[in-house]
Amino acid sequence: NKRSNNQNAFYWGVLLPIIANLLKDATGHHFSQEETHDVLKSNCNYKELISESTGEITKIPLSTTQLTTLEWLEFIEKVEHFVFDYFNVNLPKPYNEDYTVY
Repeated sequence: NKRSNNQNAFYWGVLLPIIANLLKDATGHHFSQEETHDVLKSNCNYKELISESTGEITKIPLSTTQLTTLEWLEFIEKVEHFVFDYFNVNLPKPYNEDYTVY
């Protein structure tokens, strides 16, 4: 199953605004929700392409729209780790049971 409406609402309504503020504090740049989402995709939902000639790794951000509920949870876990590693901040967990029941 695709991610739930509650998962989506928590991500866009709670997590992204927090992360956008953290990015602004760190860079001085105002990040829109889409820009913040792009940062997270680039760091937490990507595929790697390796150049055969140089060995250089290129990260290609992937869309999150088709993630299953399990894949979405894995993405959110990566987001939580990214935010903690870069900003030393623990993101809030959803308290709505509908969000956590899959």
